[in-house]
Amino acid sequence: MKLLQGLILFLILCFGNALQAQTMENPSSLGSSAKMIGIGNIEGFDHSAAAVFENPAALHKIKEFSFSGFQSSLMDQAFFSNAAMAAKTDFGIFALGFSQTIVGDIPETTKDSNNDVAESGNMYGYRHVHSRLGYTPNVRGPFQFGAALNHYYNELASIQGTGMGIDAGVLYQVDPNFNLSLQGKNLIVLKNMRYSSGTQEHLPKGLVIGGQYKWGITNLYAQVSRFESRPELLKAFGFRFKPEDTPAYISAGFREFDALDKIHTNTSIGLGLELGFLNIFFAYDKSEYVEQDNKYYVSLSFFE
Repeated sequence: MKLLQGLILFLILCFGNALQAQTMENPSSLGSSAKMIGIGNIEGFDHSAAAVFENPAALHKIKEFSFSGFQSSLMDQAFFSNAAMAAKTDFGIFALGFSQTIVGDIPETTKDSNNDVAESGNMYGYRHVHSRLGYTPNVRGPFQFGAALNHYYNELASIQGTGMGIDAGVLYQVDPNFNLSLQGKNLIVLKNMRYSSGTQEHLPKGLVIGGQYKWGITNLYAQVSRFESRPELLKAFGFRFKPEDTPAYISAGFREFDALDKIHTNTSIGLGLELGFLNIFFAYDKSEYVEQDNKYYVSLSFFE
């Protein structure tokens, strides 16, 4: 327990050095899979390669090899996709993840003679690419540790920028029915976002703490998170109900999220079919934020 308390203090201290300059927003915060979205975007308890996008310590659940894939449209002209693979070796579990957000046909604007904004008739695009290399050692016991190296690439019209940071995470099995997930995002910034235009953005640091409690055939989830872009704690809750001896489950979740400098909420429901060699997940989102309202998601994973 003292070790866990020390890790929590370390993450809070690292996160506490909030940077005052402009901070990069992360478009890939949609979620790592439909399975995750279906429980309220709660991180750290996935059994597949998608764990590399969440708490890398969860990769310890990989038995031999795993692959996951996810694709969705965020709005009319924006598309998000990710893919991940993980393999267990004698030296630990290694994982590689790749996600990207693409926005096309953005109208270029100029100011006319009256200083009013007008479209020039030209179009440009935006692309955000996030690559992750995750690792967790083969360790037995209640504590599992993991780390992930992040590489970010942003492209807006003819301007490109890159950055790098390191995430770290811990999973702690309090007892057979209760698990805690603790992770720090971009705890170590190796390179802030630097653009070909000469501008710079800070990589956002974040702290995410979640819990999973197994109550019979129901899993209950709760999570709090904080990012340096906002002072508020963001809360999330979810549950998953899976009858014994059946591969199917249903789930639901509620979460708070930050968009356009305002806190929004949404609710989600999820369905899953877990066959081991092939797993199919479906989720549906309902939100008062129009770009996140009435959204459907489907993701796949293999060999969990």
